[in-house]
Amino acid sequence: MPVEEPPSRGRTVRNLPGEVPDPQAVAEYQAEEAKARVQGWALDTLAAARADRGATTPYFRQLQLAFSDQLVDPPPPDAEVVGSRMAREQVEAIQHYGKSGTAMVESEKRDFRIKQRNRLQAAAEAGRASNMFMVDVTAPVLALAAVVEVWQEPDGKLRNLKVLESSGDPTFDAWALSRLRNAFAHTGSPPDAGVGIRDDGIRSRWRLEEYLGNPRVQIHLIGVY
Repeated sequence: MPVEEPPSRGRTVRNLPGEVPDPQAVAEYQAEEAKARVQGWALDTLAAARADRGATTPYFRQLQLAFSDQLVDPPPPDAEVVGSRMAREQVEAIQHYGKSGTAMVESEKRDFRIKQRNRLQAAAEAGRASNMFMVDVTAPVLALAAVVEVWQEPDGKLRNLKVLESSGDPTFDAWALSRLRNAFAHTGSPPDAGVGIRDDGIRSRWRLEEYLGNPRVQIHLIGVY
C-alpha cells in the first residue's frame, strides 16, 4: 500500500542547469516569504504588547512567582561568557556616547554603588564569581541572559519548553530549563478564559537574567501568544 506524502506547505523554485528561474515564480516566492515575515513581526509585537501593558490574566503572575521560587542559586557563570558580554556592552556604550553625547545609563548614588561592590565581593568569596575580574560598578552587573518559550496544554500542564535565545553558557541554560520544569509541580490550573488563555494551548516567552552577586535569577514575561 503506497504511503501518502504530507501535503506541501511551501513553494519551491527550481530550474534546470543553464535555465534562468521564472521571474514570476521568484516574485511569488519572495512575496510569500515577506508576508510570513511581516506576520511573524506582527505576532511578536502583539505578544509583547500584551505583556508590557499588563493585559494578561493574573495566572501569568502566578507562573512568574512559581518560576522565581525555583530560580535560586544558579551555577557559577562562565567567566569567558560574562567577560565577552561586558566587553561588548562597553563598546556599545562608547559608540552610543560618541553618537549622542550622552551615557546609556544614569549615574547611581554612591551608597548604591558601594552596595553593589559589596555584593560582587561576596559573590567572589562564595565562589559564584570565581575567575572574574573585579570591577567598580554603578549598577547591577548582568552576567547571563536567556529567552525561553513555555508551551502549556489548555489545562496548564507543560507541553514543551525550549531556549529561544541562549545565554551563551550551556550549563546555565540546562539548569534554567530544569528549574522551570520543576516549577510546574507548584502551579495551579489556568482560568477558563482571558488574554493568553487559548483552547489550543498557552504559549508564553520569558527572559531570564542572572546578575553577579545575586543568588536569585530574575524572570520577566516578555510575550503572550
